[in-house]
Amino acid sequence: MSHRTPNWGRNTFGYLLVLLYLPLALVGTARPAIASNDRDCSTGELNLRVNACTELLDAVTDRSSRALVLYRRGLAYVETGDDQAALTDFTASLDLHPIDLVTLYARAETLIRLGETDRGMADHDKAVRLDRKTARSLVNRGFARLALQRFDAALDDFETAVSREPRNAEAIKGRGDARRGTGDFIAAIRDYSAAIKLDKSYRNAFYGRARAFVDMGDFARAIDDLDSVIEIDQTFENAYFSRGYSHWQIGDTDRALEDYRKAIILAPDFQAAFFERGSLLLELRRFEEALADLDEALRLDPASGEALTKRARLWRALGDPNKSIADASTAISLLSNAPAPLIERAEALLIVERFTDALVDVNKALAAKKDDAATLELRGRIHEAMGSKAAALADFRSSLATDPQYKQARFGIDRLGEKL
Repeated sequence: MSHRTPNWGRNTFGYLLVLLYLPLALVGTARPAIASNDRDCSTGELNLRVNACTELLDAVTDRSSRALVLYRRGLAYVETGDDQAALTDFTASLDLHPIDLVTLYARAETLIRLGETDRGMADHDKAVRLDRKTARSLVNRGFARLALQRFDAALDDFETAVSREPRNAEAIKGRGDARRGTGDFIAAIRDYSAAIKLDKSYRNAFYGRARAFVDMGDFARAIDDLDSVIEIDQTFENAYFSRGYSHWQIGDTDRALEDYRKAIILAPDFQAAFFERGSLLLELRRFEEALADLDEALRLDPASGEALTKRARLWRALGDPNKSIADASTAISLLSNAPAPLIERAEALLIVERFTDALVDVNKALAAKKDDAATLELRGRIHEAMGSKAAALADFRSSLATDPQYKQARFGIDRLGEKL
């Protein structure tokens, strides 16, 4: 099977959690001990923590204690999904302790989740300026830059972090992520391996290395690393998802389907897993099962142009070209005239004998994919249906010139009674 680019699903770079550096003491800041509701505010049941922290705020008056309680309540709000309330508390905490690195990091991530990227990165920048000795603020900003696909800037952060702390596995792993983002897969694998050597239970380093192997088309080694990831953490849905994709690429579809099943059990809202499994089931011609998965993928993300394009192909396989045209048309509007949905709609339009419309779509697709053998062969079939033998023959020959092994173009030339 040919290597295609996977939809990797969630947490593309194994992004750091808000709590990453909570065990570390703050630079220049001594946290006070707080009695009474302290435990419920910091580590109690989630549904009780906000109220416990609020009650604690009424009982403390010194600035350091109030800053800490506001920070903890902010974390509780983050866990309940109320980022706006969390932002209010983190900001109030920083008003009391402006140089608190942990709270700066928490507010930075909250701002980014709320779409205020510039303000969030400004907090990361401030933390880096305040923390000139350790690697932690550089690592935090590096992962934030990775999430924004600012790979070169992230690489700079991780390089500096490693220079400060050469045995910091998180910084080395982050450098691997940045290098993978820039396409330097060999260097990325070296970094992931170095991080694993420092910490043989480092789940995300194994996972990052597996993804680099996939990028290189080395699926067997990717599966080995994903096996290690799952041995470390059997609840990590992305590992099953990625291993499922890797099994698919080497032709082991039974194991692929089983891994997708496990990923979905662990994360029932995992849209990419439904999409990928639906795509595999379509390839296996298990159409009704494929339809159920693609319907669920679109329920979870109605604006997924990729899922609409795939379902358009499925409707065509099920003998319903009109539904195929409808899904492909929606996908075209969502994906700004990307080639894939244009090609799907052209195929369906050909079935219902709307040849001129089909030709318009396939020409738009060829404007973006000029040397694509399959698209040239499709245009040949459209010309053939329109009775334009010379144009059809030219397209079939162009398709073969692009890919001499493309059998469908050979069949087209044979149908026209011509020789290669």
